Amino acid sequence: MKQYFVVLMFVAALLAAASEALSTVANPKHAQSSVHSTRLNDRLKRNLRTSNEDNTDAEERAILGEKALLTLSKVAEKKSMPTLSQKLKDKAWLVGKRQEHKAWLKAGASPTSKWKEYNWKGISWDELKRDQRYIRYQGFDDVWRKAQEKKGTLHTVDAWIQLMKDEAKKRPAV
Repeated sequence: MKQYFVVLMFVAALLAAASEALSTVANPKHAQSSVHSTRLNDRLKRNLRTSNEDNTDAEERAILGEKALLTLSKVAEKKSMPTLSQKLKDKAWLVGKRQEHKAWLKAGASPTSKWKEYNWKGISWDELKRDQRYIRYQGFDDVWRKAQEKKGTLHTVDAWIQLMKDEAKKRPAV
């Protein structure tokens, strides 16, 4: 029994020394250039990866697309996991809705233009809530407002108050 223990300790020491020797770099310049070229390659490859060829903005960033989530939902349903399947379907719907809102923003749409496009003027609230296009549209006005605030074409309340204070300081007192 002592012999096995001694052999085991010898092998452990040998493995520790070997792994330490392999982890150190013989030529530090070689390691730096390797790391630099790997980072450069990753940046170049990042621009090429997209989950949807039609929408080049949808880069892969560890976020599954709508189709992938729906496929996983079907697999979960076949494996008798109804709650997981439903959660994946809900997530797929939200991801699709978010992508659609981004596409609308990129196309230059506004809540007013979408309202006119879908011809919702004069429709009752109950009819509007049942309309699938409106359900998909909900939340776009918030996304649009935030995008306008980011651009500086629309101001938040605090930003507007600050802007008015700055204007008042610039004007001479009458």
